[in-house]
Amino acid sequence: MNRSGTYVIKRETMYFNPKHDKHGYLYTHIVETDRVLKIALSPTELIDQNLRYFGSSFKGASQGSRAILGNVTMCPIVANEKLDFYWFPTKSPTSPNCIWFALHHIDRHESICKKKTKVFLSNGTTLDIELSAYSFERKIQRAYKLKYKIEERTRLNSVFVNESNVLYDIYKQDVD
Repeated sequence: MNRSGTYVIKRETMYFNPKHDKHGYLYTHIVETDRVLKIALSPTELIDQNLRYFGSSFKGASQGSRAILGNVTMCPIVANEKLDFYWFPTKSPTSPNCIWFALHHIDRHESICKKKTKVFLSNGTTLDIELSAYSFERKIQRAYKLKYKIEERTRLNSVFVNESNVLYDIYKQDVD
């Protein structure tokens, strides 16, 4: 287990969830497309650490998402807009059972039973979670809505420079 408490989320990071070791200590189980890691932080601490690495914080990202989406609970966050890192929680981030998913790694999902969903990930693996397919779908839709609104605002606020070959002379007028 990485005891240093550092891990930078990257494109290959698919999801992470809280676990407890045999001594009862909380750690985060990190699943990448080709490996599994453990880090001695809670998932919320891991998210906050990464947001700070990219110049934000968990509190700031949550407030920003709520400002865009409205007063929603368990809102998705933008871990890094430039790198297209959008993450969403399955439960309250303070819940001991909250799993965080990278939006770009969700291929599809299907209901197993009323309160259980199978999530199909981009590398062909699956994960069964304790959440209805309807609730999981709403979380995905909310994350895509956040992504769309941020991309739309970015596109609308792009600065276009219009260069002209016209020269102007400016003269100071003497005032008597």
